[in-house]
Amino acid sequence: MIKKDQIHLMNKLLIFVVLILVSFNTYAAQLTPEMTSFAHRVAKNGRISERAVLKWLKRANKTEDVIKLMDRQAEAKPWKDYKPHFIYDRKIKKGVAFAKRYPKTLKKAKLIYGVDPSVIVAILGVETDFGTYALSHRAMDALFTLAFYYPRRAEFFKNELDALMVYAYRNKLDPFNLKSSYAGAVGMPQFMP
Repeated sequence: MIKKDQIHLMNKLLIFVVLILVSFNTYAAQLTPEMTSFAHRVAKNGRISERAVLKWLKRANKTEDVIKLMDRQAEAKPWKDYKPHFIYDRKIKKGVAFAKRYPKTLKKAKLIYGVDPSVIVAILGVETDFGTYALSHRAMDALFTLAFYYPRRAEFFKNELDALMVYAYRNKLDPFNLKSSYAGAVGMPQFMP
């Protein structure tokens, strides 16, 4: 049987937990003047709803591992150390098989965009191992983090966040459903928005 003292203590604990959760949500929803100014600029330049931009910014999460990963990028290594991670016999064989599997799509891409199929296959191989590499970040969170909490390249990432929001708005997409790399690169070719 639960005693009256225990019920009172459990009620206090429940109230405490609710207050903590509310404070976390309030913190996450806080927009800085810089973010508000950014939202106004995106809305004005992209001719999209400022309300939508503000709503998305409020939903975005700062992701600490994104910053840590940016500070130790493999791309910063010398080419001789970087190359073996991406160019090797098994990957080349996978690229040949990929090109044989999708010749019509690659030919169509060349006609539309003027890009040689071998370049497309190479990009897909290096960037996502032909779509087998799982993208583990939400593009919105990664770009939000880098735009507002990574001063070294903040302007670049603000432009990319802007592009993602405009694209999502115009195509009626939820930008939180788009998966990306830690740097916000999306899709099999890992292009920035």
